[in-house]
This record gives sequence, C-alpha cells and structure tokens, in this order.
Amino acid sequence: VRNGQTVIPSSSTAFHSDAFLAQSDQLIRQNYLDRAIALSKPGSQRVTLESVDMGINIGRGFDRVSSVPGAVGPLQFNSSLSRVTAVYSYDAVAGFWRTVTIYPVK
Repeated sequence: VRNGQTVIPSSSTAFHSDAFLAQSDQLIRQNYLDRAIALSKPGSQRVTLESVDMGINIGRGFDRVSSVPGAVGPLQFNSSLSRVTAVYSYDAVAGFWRTVTIYPVK
C-alpha cells in the first residue's frame, strides 16, 4: 500500500539459488555501485540500480495479470531472467552500503 492505494508489482520473481543472489550482489557491488553512488544526489542515503545484466540465467518469475487488484487471468511464467534490480542504503554507523533488496527482473 502506497499513499492509501494498493500497489501490485509488475512481477513476482526469485533467484534460482542463494548462490546466484550472492553472485549478483557481488557483481553489482564490484562493477556498478560506486558509479551509482557517485552519480546520485549529494547526501543520498539510498541508491537503486535497475535492470543490471548478469550475463547468465539467474532467476525465474511470473508477470502480473493486471494492475487492478482482484483481476484474474492466465499467468505468464519467465524461466530465464538474466537482469537484476538492487537497492542499497548507506549505514552511517557501520560506514558502508547495505543491500536492502535485490531481485531478478525481465
């Protein structure tokens, strides 16, 4: 729920394994996170990297049927997702960027 409205995500996804999740997080941290931080607004405490190509099949998921709550219909399954979206938040006490969420995307 956002601003009193139900929000339905565009898909529901999962990594094929914990190893793919960890590998994806490490690849983003090593190759993309520093640049995203540098390009964010000064003082930003949160950075989102969208649709980063992992180069391999790392996950699977279903597309939503409709953006309208309660809608029904056939599900579309994606068995070979190779991109990831990740959100990082700066932990000022610890002095590093923590992974908030990371998930496969189309």
